[in-house]
Amino acid sequence: MEPFILYLLIPCLGTLVVLAESLRQRGETPWVRQTSKLSVGILGILLVIIGVLGVASILLYLMNEAEFESLIIFGTIVLSACLLVGLVLMTARNAVRVGFAAEPDESVSSLAKASRHSGELRLSAWCLVLVPFLQLGFLGLFIMLPLLLGGVVAWTSRRSRESHFLWTLALAVENDLPLDDEVEAFAMPLWRKHRKKYVDLAGRLRDGRSLIDGLELGGVLPAAIVAELRAAQVAGTLPQALRAVAARQTGSLLTNRFNGSIAITAIYVWSIMTTVFAVVSFIMYWIIPKYKEIFNDFGVELPAWTMQSIRLSDWFISYFYLSMPLLSLPIIAAIAATVVGVVGWGNLNYPLLMRWFPRWDAPGLLRGLAYAVHSQRLLSDTLEEMAEHQRRSDVTERLQRMQQSLDLGQPLSTVLAQEGYVRPVEADALTAAARAGNLHWALRTLAESMERSGWHRTQFWLEFLKPAAVLMVGCVVAFFVIAFFLPLVKLINELT
Repeated sequence: MEPFILYLLIPCLGTLVVLAESLRQRGETPWVRQTSKLSVGILGILLVIIGVLGVASILLYLMNEAEFESLIIFGTIVLSACLLVGLVLMTARNAVRVGFAAEPDESVSSLAKASRHSGELRLSAWCLVLVPFLQLGFLGLFIMLPLLLGGVVAWTSRRSRESHFLWTLALAVENDLPLDDEVEAFAMPLWRKHRKKYVDLAGRLRDGRSLIDGLELGGVLPAAIVAELRAAQVAGTLPQALRAVAARQTGSLLTNRFNGSIAITAIYVWSIMTTVFAVVSFIMYWIIPKYKEIFNDFGVELPAWTMQSIRLSDWFISYFYLSMPLLSLPIIAAIAATVVGVVGWGNLNYPLLMRWFPRWDAPGLLRGLAYAVHSQRLLSDTLEEMAEHQRRSDVTERLQRMQQSLDLGQPLSTVLAQEGYVRPVEADALTAAARAGNLHWALRTLAESMERSGWHRTQFWLEFLKPAAVLMVGCVVAFFVIAFFLPLVKLINELT
């Protein structure tokens, strides 16, 4: 019954919630949108019922298994069940809140609240849809190693090429050189796969497109950099911005070595885990049955530690629908962190997840606003331009709300704080800088400070997690080594 609920019922309800929420937002007629909204609320009630039944099942399990053989197995089963039930109840709460809520008014705060609630619902519903795929997450131990190695090499080469290209553009713009010829000359020594993008860019420049429009269509540079350069172009400071971005990108190559160490650390840990998992699986399937036969022939019982490992292995197989997701979660989190570190936040486009981390997008936005302040251009016009050419829907929504708030007369620091781009202390600093006439300098300095703080914070956690991961793997190895060698020691002592 449990696998049926986990693999079929919960994912199907999650899929229905996603579809109903999509129709509620994008339905062609008011009747479709209203009906979809009601459907979201009804699905939320169904999820509440399932969540309550799940809580009741956990309580019954706790009462019936009070004398469970293994505290580790008992705790793991309860933890897995609680996580799944918690996810169902979270989705149910979000669905009921969205489905039975009153229609938001046209105020900026009301629209922001409705957008946040909708985002929470879609994220939790997608988690329900993807629950069965957590069974495959453990396979990441085997398939991610070569992919990570290739990804580190490819992205390091790409960032180096981007840095070289930015310096080429900066020098060409500063010296009024023909951009199409410079781009073509840059493309000549590249491989055919990479050369085509630059040749196409040169063709667009010859056809009369601006540099920023050509970069936006060509996928030559990350979207975050193109957005920053567009804001600088509108402000009339493109040459200075190109040089600043090129210098920053060159400096980030040092950070890229650090990001590479994240991947190398992950590869090391995953290699150990893969080896341990393969060896333990072989021993539990092939060696332990032989141990049992030998000990039965001599009339000797297996040690308690060995019996514990056998029970753990049996539980892993019997409760695979709970054990595999629990093992997959840290692996998926490690894969996601490695991808972000190697690929770079600005190169990703997953609005459903990335909308919850606005401060990671703040440096590029602050620099774009700094260009507008320096050129004394209206900030609302700059935000409108940035929103129009933004590829991530969550950032577009935020920029449009910021534009509306600025048009209503709110100060920039307050608007940035409302959208989560800056903290209250930072907003106060921007307010003081605006009074002193140093807002341009403050915005640019704050952007650099955010990037440095993020780098140091990531470095700290990496240095902390590396020994923790090695220690965790070492404990697993020690447990099974003791469990597999104790029988030999006991058998020798019993027979002598």
